[in-house]
Amino acid sequence: MLDLIGTTVLIAAIAVILNATITTMPLSAVQKLTTVTIAGLWIGLAIALATTGIYTSQATPVPVVGVMVGLPVIVVGGAALLSARVRETLLALPVPLLVGLNTLRIFAAGSWCFWRCRDG
Repeated sequence: MLDLIGTTVLIAAIAVILNATITTMPLSAVQKLTTVTIAGLWIGLAIALATTGIYTSQATPVPVVGVMVGLPVIVVGGAALLSARVRETLLALPVPLLVGLNTLRIFAAGSWCFWRCRDG
């Protein structure tokens, strides 16, 4: 039961973070829809991989968690380096919003990990 609560809090945090970030970005409606679609597909892939148990498998040759976390950062960072428009859009996000969202993310992930480690 506590695992379910932790997972629910983590998913709610992801939804809040995605919604707050996308609605704050100065993008057209089509650009926002495209960004949310890409992010949703990536989150769906992460959940699908989690259900297979690949994150806990010791036999996995590729560090899947590192790829799932690192690849979006590399792609967005590369896009920001190559495109002034992407860079301006990312810099338009208010710093207090980013601090608040990261606090929420850390709290949600920490509570999930706490309940998960406690059960196991």
